[in-house]
Amino acid sequence: MLRPAVHLLSDGSVRVSDGYVNYVGPAAEFLLDFGEDAPTRPAGIDEVIYEQDRRHAYCKLDIGVVDGGPMPWTKGEELIPKVPAAIASQTARRELEAETKDKARVTKFRTDLEAKQARYLEDQRQKAEAAKLPSWWETGKPGG
Repeated sequence: MLRPAVHLLSDGSVRVSDGYVNYVGPAAEFLLDFGEDAPTRPAGIDEVIYEQDRRHAYCKLDIGVVDGGPMPWTKGEELIPKVPAAIASQTARRELEAETKDKARVTKFRTDLEAKQARYLEDQRQKAEAAKLPSWWETGKPGG
């Protein structure tokens, strides 16, 4: 079992665990999934680690823990129980994004195929014209 925690990572992503499941996502998508802005790191701090009933650490990647935050951390305590709903929101959003991308890929494929077909037909028409085929080639009627 995981420990209930909030981890603000140096790459801008956020990890929140309720002790059973993890939410991980970029801060830019946090609002979409949690319905509120992602917590921010204090100036000069690379990562924040909050573990419920255990620690609230401010870290610099090159040094390690440099300070600590309040215990309990109100924001962290508010986010932890929201993890299942945030994961459901993230999953639904990602499925919709994938479906939209698939539809866009199909549309692009069809458009590209139609363009290739049009170029092929135009190329064939130009070759027939250059070969100066008899008039029945165009009319489909011999002697025409």
